[in-house]
Amino acid sequence: MISPHLCLSPDLFAKAFPFHFVFNRNQEILQAGHVLERISSTSLVCSQIAG
Repeated sequence: MISPHLCLSPDLFAKAFPFHFVFNRNQEILQAGHVLERISSTSLVCSQIAG
């Protein structure tokens, strides 16, 4: 039977989804895809989204 949960390491997740953000409960970016990091003029990790 196939597990309903996807178990990927953070590195494998980043490779599989190069255009992604991972947020915590405070809306701070914990991880960003390498393409998004590359095109951003500033570091995205640890920054907070404006709401």
